[in-house]
Amino acid sequence: MSGEKRYEADGITVTYDAGLCIHAARCVEGLPEVFDVGRRPWIQPANAAADLIPQADVVGVTSSAFINHTFDGLLALCRPDAFVVALGPTTPFSPVLFDHGIHVLAGSDVVDETLVLQALGQGASFREIPGVRRIAIAAPGTRP
Repeated sequence: MSGEKRYEADGITVTYDAGLCIHAARCVEGLPEVFDVGRRPWIQPANAAADLIPQADVVGVTSSAFINHTFDGLLALCRPDAFVVALGPTTPFSPVLFDHGIHVLAGSDVVDETLVLQALGQGASFREIPGVRRIAIAAPGTRP
């Protein structure tokens, strides 16, 4: 079983796995406004969005940003030349998003509704659900 924990805020997700993140002290020292071991939760991703996103060449925005109404604000932080990916299982595959600065839509498509509903009824996590395929769709003219 994975010890991975996810910390989400304003469309930003930071994952932490004690088994993999053996140098977490570098994060604490480098971004104390995000990583504060004296606070709970100790990872606050939103605290650095305004500083980090404008510096990024590639920006991944989770689809939860559509739901929590932070998507427009996060896109506004992106540089005009940044490569922007909307990602997550609930990513809407709408080409309209390409007109708003998204280069790639990466999400999931249900290919076997019966299998999906059966797994959900049994309490499966997303990664355990059969009958789903992962898809990435690039904007016309986008180079990988």
